[in-house]
Amino acid sequence: MLDTTTISKLQAVLGITNLAELIAAEEAHIIEVPMLFSEAQKNTFGRNRFEDGTKAFGEIWTKDMKVKYPNVKYEGKNAEQFMNKFADIKVLENGEEPDKKILKYKTENEELKTKLQSTLDNVNEIKDTYESKIFGLSVNNSVAQLIPENTIIPRNQVMTIFNSEIVTRKDEDGKVYHMRGSEVLKDEVGNYKTTQQIVAEFIDSNKFVKTGGMNGSDAGGQSGSTYKSMSSFMDGMEKKGIEPMSPEGQKILLESKKDANFDLNS
Repeated sequence: MLDTTTISKLQAVLGITNLAELIAAEEAHIIEVPMLFSEAQKNTFGRNRFEDGTKAFGEIWTKDMKVKYPNVKYEGKNAEQFMNKFADIKVLENGEEPDKKILKYKTENEELKTKLQSTLDNVNEIKDTYESKIFGLSVNNSVAQLIPENTIIPRNQVMTIFNSEIVTRKDEDGKVYHMRGSEVLKDEVGNYKTTQQIVAEFIDSNKFVKTGGMNGSDAGGQSGSTYKSMSSFMDGMEKKGIEPMSPEGQKILLESKKDANFDLNS
């Protein structure tokens, strides 16, 4: 038999007032039981139970993993956070932490990169030296072909003097240009002068080519430290013991050729 307090509480829940009569009645009665929880309440309850269960399992699993892998330094209980630590510091069979191993590999890698760069630098240096020599030979070949056959001194000596006065280079675009001292030799419109122009001007300005004769008197001798003709120059150099192609000899020759009456053919 239910006491009156219990019957009153049940009546409040069921929304009826005659529960005692219905219980005492002999015939059957149907009582509509109202919904005790809304769908949202039931979902929240189920989700909370699931999350609580997951959390509890994660804490138990994390505890077991911390015992199994003591080198993973983690004080919490969260399984995901433990896995992040585990991924960062994977314990090797010999007990060495991988961050030390990684550091070792990084050091070795940097050493290999340094050695490789040193090798590449050496290769590039050899390549640059080789290309420079090839370029120099190419320039000399071009100049040699442009020097006339009828020079007053041997053509190889003309080449030597040319190379002592004119420097040939390439710019960043691979274009060839010539320099006399620090001056880049260009034409009237600012373009690089060609090798052919440079050689022609050099030969002409130094009067290295034999001509049909010169106007004016030919003293055939010496006037101070200069000479009136090529033959007197050569004789003078021989008497003085000066090599005509030496810097001193070339200086005297250039000074002599400043005289408009200097005769290259005698």
